[in-house]
Amino acid sequence: MNFWVYPLLVLWTLMGSLIALPALWICRMATGRLVVKIMRWFVWIYGRGCMLIFRPFISLQCCDLNHEQMPNPGIIVVNHLSFFDTYLLSLLPVFDINICLRSWPFRMFWYSFFMRTADYLNMEDSSWEEIVAAAEKVKQKEHYMIIFPEGHRSRTGKLRRFYSGAFKLATELNLPVLPLCVTGTYELQPPGRWWMKPAQIKLKLLSPVFPDAYSGERAHVDMRKDVHQQMADAIERMENDRECR
Repeated sequence: MNFWVYPLLVLWTLMGSLIALPALWICRMATGRLVVKIMRWFVWIYGRGCMLIFRPFISLQCCDLNHEQMPNPGIIVVNHLSFFDTYLLSLLPVFDINICLRSWPFRMFWYSFFMRTADYLNMEDSSWEEIVAAAEKVKQKEHYMIIFPEGHRSRTGKLRRFYSGAFKLATELNLPVLPLCVTGTYELQPPGRWWMKPAQIKLKLLSPVFPDAYSGERAHVDMRKDVHQQMADAIERMENDRECR
């Protein structure tokens, strides 16, 4: 698996880097779309290509990844087990998404330019006002924002506590939260291990959680706890059942 995946990932990344700028110019001239939107489409295609590279070595099940399950605009919250989780985002039926990440991916020179051109958000280097402004832009344009509420990858493979940021945005801006559950990527490659091994991976989008069900000063806290519990229950079912239901 490692002799197949790593060389092809490097080759696919190099090819994408070389053709991205001329392709961006051509798409801009041909369609008149914003550069940000085109680059997000490119990143989505790149993720799909990465999934094809991994596909011979993973068993993949996707549940409820459809437009009907995704009111827009909205904030998608995802549990985080492995670097591979970001590639899974390409399986969503939408590509125009503001992905919010910690600062380290922005320091990877082979990704940094594309992430900044796609206007992805560096959560560690952004003030709360900048984060709110980004969420307001998502709401205005009826797009999506993706946040990993645990903050970083789980070191145990278990769901960690959530930070409140995503839920404060949801309650302050009246945006629904779309919980996205991932299992199996910890077995593929947990934090701290460079080699990969085959794994059974499941991806399930839960029903949206709307902020108008919560009120008061602790609305975002109550929403955070409810979403965490729903995701914990769903992840347990996904890990114990053969089928992703």
